[in-house]
Amino acid sequence: MQLTKKEARKQIIGALANVDPEKKREATASLYQQLFDSAEWLNANVIATTISQSIEVDTKPIIRRAQAENKRVCIPRTLADWQMEFVELNEQTELIKTKHNLFEPANGNVISSAEIDLMIVPGVAYTADNFRLGFGGGYYDRYLAGYSGLTISLALPQQRNDNISWAIKPYDININHILVATEEDK
Repeated sequence: MQLTKKEARKQIIGALANVDPEKKREATASLYQQLFDSAEWLNANVIATTISQSIEVDTKPIIRRAQAENKRVCIPRTLADWQMEFVELNEQTELIKTKHNLFEPANGNVISSAEIDLMIVPGVAYTADNFRLGFGGGYYDRYLAGYSGLTISLALPQQRNDNISWAIKPYDININHILVATEEDK
C-alpha cells in the first residue's frame, strides 16, 4: 500500500510504540550481535551514531561497546538550514536537549565526514532496496549526499514491512546495509 511519507511514518511509529518490551529487548540483542560481528564494525575506527529515542533501537550499548573497543564515537548536532555535523562523544562532551527533544553535543570536536568509517543511520522504516524513511527533517539525507563511508541501519521487524511503501524522492539516499532482527525475535 502506497502512503505519503507522513502517513507511513505515523503508521510505523504507532507499531513501534506497541512492540512488547521483552520482544524488543530480544530483537535488539539480535541486532547488536549482527552489528558487532559485521565486517563494517570490525574494520571501523570512527563510528557515527545517535543518542536514540525511546522507540528506536537503544544506541547506548553500541556507544559503550565502541568506546570499550577504543573506537571513536561521534554523534550529530543539528545546524541551521536543516544541516548537521558530527561531534566526538567522550567524557568531556556536554549533552543538551534540543527543540526536537533529542540530545545533542553542546561542545566538542567536529569530526569530518571523511573521518567517519561507519555511520549507523537511524530511521522509522526501510524498503527492501535499502531506502529509509526518516523522522521528517531531511537532516540525514542532506548529510549522506556528501558522505562516502559505509552506512548501516538497525531495523526491528516492524520497520521492514514490505506491505507499506512510500514514494522515493531523488534526494533520498539508500543505506549500504540494513540489519533486521530475525523473525523468531519478533
